[in-house]
Amino acid sequence: MARIIIPQMNTATLELKLNGEDISIQFPVDSMDGYRQAAEVIKAYREVAKKRELVKGELTEDQSAEILDQSIALMERFRDAVRIAIRDEAYNKHLKTVEDDIPFMSWVAILSYIISAYADYFGKVTSTEGEL
Repeated sequence: MARIIIPQMNTATLELKLNGEDISIQFPVDSMDGYRQAAEVIKAYREVAKKRELVKGELTEDQSAEILDQSIALMERFRDAVRIAIRDEAYNKHLKTVEDDIPFMSWVAILSYIISAYADYFGKVTSTEGEL
């Protein structure tokens, strides 16, 4: 009979100052859902940026409305990706009641930090540096 040992999840810590209070939130850096959501946000950002680039000059009313709608959806996806990354329990405890008061760029900064932690972890576990 084979014995499979599953190691404990690897984590990083997100340090926030929210309404003058220091908050530390540990989140998993080896979460498939977290990676997937971060990738989806990056893809959505590229799509919106590409659409803006393709549309030069004056926009029609429909084009403006479509880009605005996609931009708003993208903002919501940043927040959702953070929630998935830090998990519902931590999100509900620290951010749920104030989520509408957090500026959009703060969500971008939080998700950027999370993606950076993912990249650091992924780089360490896939690195062969020093190994023969």
